[in-house]
Amino acid sequence: MSLPTSIRVVSIAVASLLAFVSFPSSADAATARVRWLPSPDPTVTRYDVYVRDAGAAHLNDAAWSGDPTPADDGAMSALVSFTPSASGANYFAVVAVRAADESTLSAELPTGMPIACHADHCETKTSCDFGELLDGTSCDGATDDPCLAACRAGECGTSSGSDGASAEVELDRLRFRSRDAGVALSIKGRFASADPVDPASTGAVVEIRTPDGVTLHTASVGGPAFKSAASGRRFHFAAAGADADPGWHGLQRLDFRQRAGRWIV
Repeated sequence: MSLPTSIRVVSIAVASLLAFVSFPSSADAATARVRWLPSPDPTVTRYDVYVRDAGAAHLNDAAWSGDPTPADDGAMSALVSFTPSASGANYFAVVAVRAADESTLSAELPTGMPIACHADHCETKTSCDFGELLDGTSCDGATDDPCLAACRAGECGTSSGSDGASAEVELDRLRFRSRDAGVALSIKGRFASADPVDPASTGAVVEIRTPDGVTLHTASVGGPAFKSAASGRRFHFAAAGADADPGWHGLQRLDFRQRAGRWIV
């Protein structure tokens, strides 16, 4: 039976192994300082740190084991030796151990350069989610306008011209409503676009920005999540709790419809 856990990795800092050991066993070896918040369970005897390569499950053997003394801020830390992945990224996770019982994995944190537009997440040491993200998912592209950085066939790139559209929405309505689960925000507005608009193909990224350009919130919906009318003038997205995507960031509904040469969103 697994331990309940509140283990949370809070930071990872990587340095050359030479900074800590005089004679590294491998020229490719490295050391990461991993910090995490300990479990509140008083019967925990130690913590294990696991490291995996991007695109691969965790090995059975922990990269580090121990029961460090918490720092003044309450976090524990350990220096963990590992071999950098040839893919460019490694993922670290921590578990709490009580006798022969091991908790579930903490949330993973990567080092290096995670592969853009690819899912890379493990719920357990052997149950992982790998694969390409949906087309239209927002990504960190080399562009001044993040609205244009989107995944296409597993690659992060920018779209312009006939490949995509980006437009500022002229707001007609902005409404806040208090609910038991928090505050709901609804926005209605319109924009004009000389480029084709087809979110069912390209996906859509919605950003809320301040007048000086600071992004306050971003939500990304992949193309397959949209339903479209045969006319190509209306597109609808409705979030389903069972299929929640991290990129939605709380977005519940998104509609596009064309009217009199303008798009209402």
